[in-house]
Amino acid sequence: GVGAAAMYVKGGAAWCGIDATLPSYRRQGVQRALIHRRVEDAQRSGLSIVTAETSYPSNSEQADAASYRNYGRANFKMVYARPNFRFSTASLATS
Repeated sequence: GVGAAAMYVKGGAAWCGIDATLPSYRRQGVQRALIHRRVEDAQRSGLSIVTAETSYPSNSEQADAASYRNYGRANFKMVYARPNFRFSTASLATS
């Protein structure tokens, strides 16, 4: 396989996330196909709600916003943005 994704189902809802595509296959529609398949699977299962999460690009990250754009193309709408922790190379002070 060249890509993978997860869908968690509980009750009448599904959550889509953890999309990954091998670097040499990016920009060839792999993620869009994975999104489409999960939405189809959710609909076939009678689920009434399908949610997803992906990074919300800052102005400086617009070029790297492919995942965000792919979910938008699949008719997902942003409901809210939440802050995420980022890795820091700064050392922590110890007592």
